Amino acid sequence: NFEQFDEASREKIKTLENTYREKLKLEEPAKYWSDRAKKLKRQGWFAMAVIVIIVLITTKFLGELLWETPESILLSWFNDDKSSAIRWSIIYVTLISFVAFCLRAVIRFMFSSFHLSRDNEERHTLTYFYLSLLNDSKVDKEDKRLIMQSLFSRADTGLIKEDSSPKMPSDVTKLFEK
Repeated sequence: NFEQFDEASREKIKTLENTYREKLKLEEPAKYWSDRAKKLKRQGWFAMAVIVIIVLITTKFLGELLWETPESILLSWFNDDKSSAIRWSIIYVTLISFVAFCLRAVIRFMFSSFHLSRDNEERHTLTYFYLSLLNDSKVDKEDKRLIMQSLFSRADTGLIKEDSSPKMPSDVTKLFEK
């Protein structure tokens, strides 16, 4: 009876030591992912505020320009010389195009920040899920490899389209195979 208890205790201690070793390996990355998720979420909300400010300023500016159109532009539409009206139309279109380009860039940055924030939150959660699996059951080598690949693969930012799926760097694979 005592030998069975002793063997079960040693096995439990060995399992807990392995789990603790894995926790130490993954604790810093999990903390980094949590902090990074918060920072990226702040960046996303800041970008959204910039978008709202750009839209409000542009709307106010264009509204005032169109409301109080210079009289020379209005008169040039009805005269034979329409060059002034065409110049002002080109200026309006150029201004609106530039603002649209800026808005598109800031919107992509905002969505990228929110996407990466969510990705970091999921990595943080997956890390602790993996540790709980280690504590409760035996994780085979293939499952461990899949989880490590999910944790340490490159994240798609959403800014540039990738041709292939994210792959785990080989250095990280060697580190966790030990």
